[in-house]
Amino acid sequence: MEQMNKTPLECLDPRSKMMMTLCISTLAIAFSRPVVLFGILLFCLLILLAGKAPVKLFLQKIRALLYLILFLFIIQCVFVREGEPLLQIDSLIIITRLGMEIALSVVLRLLILVFSGMILASGQVRDYLLALVQCRVPYELAFMVMMVIRFIPLLRQDAQDVFYAAQMRGTELEKVPFQKKLSILLRLLLPIAAGALERVRIMSIAMETRMFRAYSGRTYHRILTLSNFDKTILLLFPVCTLAAGLLLG
Repeated sequence: MEQMNKTPLECLDPRSKMMMTLCISTLAIAFSRPVVLFGILLFCLLILLAGKAPVKLFLQKIRALLYLILFLFIIQCVFVREGEPLLQIDSLIIITRLGMEIALSVVLRLLILVFSGMILASGQVRDYLLALVQCRVPYELAFMVMMVIRFIPLLRQDAQDVFYAAQMRGTELEKVPFQKKLSILLRLLLPIAAGALERVRIMSIAMETRMFRAYSGRTYHRILTLSNFDKTILLLFPVCTLAAGLLLG
């Protein structure tokens, strides 16, 4: 029943999703032409739509990041002065062709990285831990990588709790001067850091009680198996990435 409720993207093996993300991200970093990057972005979106990923919900969650990407686009357009003028008021050049191309390249590359990360977000952390271990990655390293991923939303939640607690005590950051605001933010960092250190202490105790690193290997309740479609992805994506690099490079 649980398998039936999953989307096609969630049903893929974590190793397949890691391979797709690696290949798409590699292409995004390797190429700088806006036309090529736009094609890669469309391909990534097609994968998400075919896998029935909640793209609309994901965009709502990263709305602040999208605003930041838009801000970077404007900055690149305005501050790159080389190239043929595209927008000019009297003798003041506002946007150049080279600035527009660089801005588009930066924005498209960031969007590709964001949406390719959504492919990974469709899976569970424990599945990626198993996938890394089955790929012969030392389980200590795989565990540390997964803990970093798990810590990011926890730290974000801690920061929100501390910020809301400060607001309930009458601290309004929007109305205080910049110097005082900076001082308040520095003081708010202390409970966030203390909470993070406490989480690390508890986790280290839990790892010691479970005899972490006592043996060279560990046993697991589940073993991931590759379907024929997963094997096709693992073979096809690296070949297509290499071919695209040779043809478009």
